[in-house]
Amino acid sequence: MNINSNCISRGISLAAVMALALVSEAEVRMPAFFSDNMVLQRETDVRLWGDAKPNSTVEITPGWDGKVYKTKAGKDGKWNISV
Repeated sequence: MNINSNCISRGISLAAVMALALVSEAEVRMPAFFSDNMVLQRETDVRLWGDAKPNSTVEITPGWDGKVYKTKAGKDGKWNISV
């Protein structure tokens, strides 16, 4: 393999990985009352829910602890999680 075909192979591989990343990204929708800078009760469980692409993984990272919480949307696209 020469240098030019090696660059082409890497470019094709990179394009394929980027395409897979775009396909696997879930479009998450939540009810309108969930918003930026929303104030929530401290030291309690917070229940979050919404819609996403069916069977996709939804990740939530709250600002108060920085942990990543994951849940999976159902066949109907509905998901919920307690953080």
